[in-house]
Amino acid sequence: MPTACMAAEDKSKAWGAFWCLALGFVAWPLSAVVSIVYVLVLPFSACLPKFKPKADRLLHVVQFPYTFTRNMLEGNPCRRKPEVREENVIGEDFGATAYP
Repeated sequence: MPTACMAAEDKSKAWGAFWCLALGFVAWPLSAVVSIVYVLVLPFSACLPKFKPKADRLLHVVQFPYTFTRNMLEGNPCRRKPEVREENVIGEDFGATAYP
């Protein structure tokens, strides 16, 4: 007799298959190409601060195989609600700010 737990498990397997295909056809080829660009941009980010955000975005793409594999193993859906982290509140990193 099917239960809600089994339906969730089937969805998890379907998402795992999706991530496996995406890993092979999207993540590995894309990260291979972008890693070359990342290696070329990285030295400039040390000298020119405006290249730092670009290098960070490229690094995020280079890490796609890790992200896709983690999602595959966990059976995560393609879009998840972003996690709200309580430690990232305004003023916490820079101390209390008094506004007039």
